[in-house]
Amino acid sequence: MAPSSAAAPSTAVSVRSFWLLLLSQLFSLLGSDVAKFALRIHTLKLTGSVSDFALLTVCAELPALALSPFAGALVDTCTDAARRRTLLLVADSVTAMATGSLLVLIFLHGQLEAGWIQAATVMASLAGGVHWPCFTTTIASVVPPGERFVKYAGLCEMAPALSMLLSPGLAALVLAQSSSSDDTGDHQLGRVFALEAASFVCAMAVVAIVPLPTGCRDSGKHANGTAPAASDADATARPDQAQSQQAHSPAQVRATASTVQETMASGAQEAAGSSDSVTSSSSSSS
Repeated sequence: MAPSSAAAPSTAVSVRSFWLLLLSQLFSLLGSDVAKFALRIHTLKLTGSVSDFALLTVCAELPALALSPFAGALVDTCTDAARRRTLLLVADSVTAMATGSLLVLIFLHGQLEAGWIQAATVMASLAGGVHWPCFTTTIASVVPPGERFVKYAGLCEMAPALSMLLSPGLAALVLAQSSSSDDTGDHQLGRVFALEAASFVCAMAVVAIVPLPTGCRDSGKHANGTAPAASDADATARPDQAQSQQAHSPAQVRATASTVQETMASGAQEAAGSSDSVTSSSSSSS
């Protein structure tokens, strides 16, 4: 009873950590996607060019796509919780700096140029290319032991899809509320950036305080890359498996086969002897 009671708090902490990380990152993704959509609409209204609209979409997606292979290799080197936590905080900070720079430019110049928006979008995309693989690795490590990993992985992959589904409506709602006030077109984005900044603060606070395990759950190895050694409890808990492995050793298989052959030979000799006796008795009677 003692092991089960000791394991229960660990599982409860893992579940709570998983949901805190997932919900905070969903809020962060939602803030980022709302800002991306609002910036694209603002660029289209500012320039009236569909090419600039398409170019901003490329700036939002292509840097993250190009950085993904290198980001995955970087995340693989972060084998402990401290490095993963630091990488997540740095990625969120870079994205917040990109958003903050646009806010500063709005209040300094009163308007945004298309080039400034594109540069900030590229900066945020590069940070997102590192953030997402690091987040998926981190959240996989907090899945409770013994739980179905596929279920939690499905919940994790649902977050970006849900964010992309909700972000256009939220962006349109925020922009519509800003349009009803006296704000100009560029200052309308201030509320969008404020929402994005709040989502970043929430996500960074959760990442900073949530407990993270030191190892990777899905690797089956320790942090140093070695396989875990079998404990004495595991060896004594499955004696039938050990006996089964010993019973199927090559020497014992050969011994068993020879015994079977000897038994079959002796049985054949007995059968031949009984048939000879029957034949001799029938001859004498005749």
